[in-house]
Amino acid sequence: MTENEVFTTSKGNRINLSLYGFDHTDAPCIIYVHGFKGFKDWGFVPVTGQYLAAMGYRMLTFNFSHNGIGDNPVEFTELEKFRDNTFSLELSEAREVIQAYHQGRIFGVQPHAAIGLLGHSRGGGIALLAGQASPEVQAVCTWAAVSTFRHYPPQTIAQWEKDGVLPIVNSRTGQVMELGWGIHEDLMEHIDGRLNIERATREMGKPLCVIHGTKDPAVSIEDGMAIAGWAGDHLSRFEKIQGADHVFGARHPFETSNPDLDHVWQVTLDFFQTHLPNPS
Repeated sequence: MTENEVFTTSKGNRINLSLYGFDHTDAPCIIYVHGFKGFKDWGFVPVTGQYLAAMGYRMLTFNFSHNGIGDNPVEFTELEKFRDNTFSLELSEAREVIQAYHQGRIFGVQPHAAIGLLGHSRGGGIALLAGQASPEVQAVCTWAAVSTFRHYPPQTIAQWEKDGVLPIVNSRTGQVMELGWGIHEDLMEHIDGRLNIERATREMGKPLCVIHGTKDPAVSIEDGMAIAGWAGDHLSRFEKIQGADHVFGARHPFETSNPDLDHVWQVTLDFFQTHLPNPS
């Protein structure tokens, strides 16, 4: 059973949420954090929610307020918001969603529910930051996560500062989407503090599962290796999916699963069953 809701943040931004396994009232909740040009209804996300719900868990998915998705759940129609997004805004919204669920302020859930985080790509980096900063979170799993938000070469950054925007082509839709200079300014201001993924991973002190494809063209396997190394004794599992790409063979719209994605689901389930057990 799936329920949808709208949550308004402390800054007045509206966030669309979906809760899979709504009828599992006593189950732990796994909160999914989408990545760059991602959204809660992309490809494998709904089927992941259905899979975890079938296994007795809840999975909460949400769209960041400035991810570019508006009333149409699968099309980028809010490009001005996309342009004005920042990493700090995403981190603050992830933390607010975690806190609201834990306090029983959304979906009518019982307060003090057990919570895990699952983040893909850039959302994996946000999940690591939020996991470290949120005492409500008990375990974190990343899929193809970035190890840093700083990855544009100097010449690109120089042109970006000059123009005020950085054009990004969405390969799936062909849309030209712009990143405002503010997201880079935000990163540079906080790269050694709240937006430092290495520091957050080293300090998190919670069970961590890292899953990464060895043929990921978007986020190198070296990112996964770095994250796994920073976790130290708190690393529960580092799973390299041989030959897998950034989305483990999935596409949008979702058509069917495949061995890589099936394996990712099983490893993720095993991790949460160990570190976020379902009392039922």
